[in-house]
Amino acid sequence: MKIIAMLGLGVMGFAFTGGIVVATAPEAQAQVGQAAQLPPALRAAVQTGNANAVQQAISVLSGGDPAQSNALSQQVAGVARQMVAINPAAAMAAAQGAMASVNVRQGTSNAMGALTLIAAVVSSPQVQQVDPAGVTQLSTQVATAVTNPSVYGSNPAGAIQILADTYNAVGGADTSAGQAIAVLIRQGSSDPALNIQNPDNPGQMLAILNEQSRPVTPPRPENLANGQGGTQLPPIVDTLQTTTKLFKRSSPS
Repeated sequence: MKIIAMLGLGVMGFAFTGGIVVATAPEAQAQVGQAAQLPPALRAAVQTGNANAVQQAISVLSGGDPAQSNALSQQVAGVARQMVAINPAAAMAAAQGAMASVNVRQGTSNAMGALTLIAAVVSSPQVQQVDPAGVTQLSTQVATAVTNPSVYGSNPAGAIQILADTYNAVGGADTSAGQAIAVLIRQGSSDPALNIQNPDNPGQMLAILNEQSRPVTPPRPENLANGQGGTQLPPIVDTLQTTTKLFKRSSPS
């Protein structure tokens, strides 16, 4: 099967097995419109279907500026999202190149935007079918990035949704990748930096895993001086003494 799609600079042909499929006009126009917004060098890199070429082009065009790198990554991820229906393999390559260029230390809205679009790519059944190994790797990378406080803080609700999308994209708890993402989610649910940014974070994250959080009431500062804490636990010494007395009473005289 050959799919021929116009992408700004020219015509690209992609060979697959099966019959002949032609992209619909709205799909082709959407892809052309997205790609036309890219700088020529980056547009050419996306057309190669090579993730390394995309990453290198973003690196050159950004000039080492993290904010610019994130902005370009978001643009490429947007093109990748539009390419899913036409050529999922090329969409995956573009998404991988974009992910490799996201700077999590500069948690701008562009970084979150790129991660949101990349998560949409890996959540696509078409992409999951052509590159399951790539979906596993990319989903884990996205989940790791979005739990970074700098990125998470720019849009906590969006971060929660991305974690849910990537967790489901790899098959949830039934797969090793899903279990790895579940570890990231559990760690994120107890991360003080994330919980400060979003007080509902513990419950929202664990809800992805169908688990419930067990909040511990923090001690009030004014009570610390009086030795009063928050959630009280049974005193170990008293418990030990009680157990010893019971043992003595049950022992033969």
